[in-house]
Amino acid sequence: MFAHRGTTVLAPENTIAAFDLALHYQCDVLETDVRLSKDNVVMVFHDETLHRTTNGTGPVRQQTCHALKKLDASDQFKDINGNSYAGTKQTLLTLDELFEQYPNVGINIDIKDNDPQAATAVAKSIKQHHHRNNASVQHSSSALADSSAEQSSHQWINVGSFHEGVIKQFRQLAPDVSTAASRQEVARMVFGFARTASESYQLLQIPQSYWGIQLSGKRLIQKAHARHCHIMYWTINDKKKMQALLKRGADGIITDRPDLALDVFRAMGFKR
Repeated sequence: MFAHRGTTVLAPENTIAAFDLALHYQCDVLETDVRLSKDNVVMVFHDETLHRTTNGTGPVRQQTCHALKKLDASDQFKDINGNSYAGTKQTLLTLDELFEQYPNVGINIDIKDNDPQAATAVAKSIKQHHHRNNASVQHSSSALADSSAEQSSHQWINVGSFHEGVIKQFRQLAPDVSTAASRQEVARMVFGFARTASESYQLLQIPQSYWGIQLSGKRLIQKAHARHCHIMYWTINDKKKMQALLKRGADGIITDRPDLALDVFRAMGFKR
């Protein structure tokens, strides 16, 4: 279960409130988006501009991290019943803060900026996060170090982007980090043009269909698995569709409705 921006319909997306709610419903991975601020800080944010989800205006890229942190990320939010969010102010997160807040939870990062600087900044943030985890292990007692090492080694991070140049740049900078296929790589997989049995990516993260081409059949799922690649579908908010995809062999779903997904995963024996 991948929580799409935590949730976009039950709490303000890409906020601690959304991510905490996703974990309450036993999501395995927090799916999120990142964009660079004016001072090249990696911000947890989906849109190019601020007005849809915050009380700010203009492009994210034209605001410093300090200015962005003053905004309320719940200001424009209404839930699926049209109710305004009743919680406290939700501050925009940096990627570093997301790692600090959820050190033992899977994190899936979608780089939104079509900019090599974004790939560089995300790779740097992940490396610093790994370095901090390793340092904390080294300064623990031996018994605690074993426990901490086991926990940190199990945190799964995956990075993707719609921009092929960006994800290629990221892979060069962080070759040990899992990545998702770009749209061009997905096309090569779908149409049988994959160059090798094992390409540079570990995941396909795709919709059920694209421009009329069905992508959710057993044949594609089997083809992905034959290349040692996991396949995830987005954004699935209907119980019947979730169940059908999982029955066909999909490795998981990305959803705005972790509450519904938990019901399905429990019914199918994937969750308690």
